[in-house]
Amino acid sequence: MAEIERHAILSTLDAVGGSTARAAEILDISVRTIQYRLHTYGRR
Repeated sequence: MAEIERHAILSTLDAVGGSTARAAEILDISVRTIQYRLHTYGRR
């Protein structure tokens, strides 16, 4: 399940040109959640 979430976040970020705000809106999660996940993935 974690791999599916990782793929969803990263592919959505790619689709929106890296905008965490837009990706959060599309995925219906907070910007802070995306930032936290990126930190755990080792990406910024």
